[in-house]
Amino acid sequence: MPVIRNRFYDSGRKPPGLKNGGLENSANNIVIRNDFHGFLMTYIPTESDVESTRNIINGQVVWAIPTIGCVLLIMHDLKGYHTWMKSNPTDIETENYEKVETNLLVLGYRELSAQIIGEATNVNDVLIILRTVVKNVKQGNELDDFWSSVDDSVSRMLDGLGL
Repeated sequence: MPVIRNRFYDSGRKPPGLKNGGLENSANNIVIRNDFHGFLMTYIPTESDVESTRNIINGQVVWAIPTIGCVLLIMHDLKGYHTWMKSNPTDIETENYEKVETNLLVLGYRELSAQIIGEATNVNDVLIILRTVVKNVKQGNELDDFWSSVDDSVSRMLDGLGL
């Protein structure tokens, strides 16, 4: 299985056709190049892309993304997130994940960890497995505020789906 990661290069290495080295954010100039199954794919998010991502994650601890088959657990205080991904993502799902990852990078967030869930084939499976993991942890330990929020959010999502 390919590792799902963006490749980040400083503005000194400019791929052809990218003005000013690519994506510019408030911290520095960076170029986003994605190594996508042997093809060089360049994604430069628009202000609208970034603003949409900001609005989606605002106040959220759990972001379930059905079109990708992943769940992001967002730790706003650390400006980071944990990725829980279904197994065998398609090329389109991988490309869409990398776009989300890039938008989060522009917002100052970084991936803290990534889990590929071998038994999961869609986002609902990932949510169910995540609920099971949190339930097992709760049996022996008290959850901190973050994991309690994850537990509440995942339970509400699955209840809304009737799962």
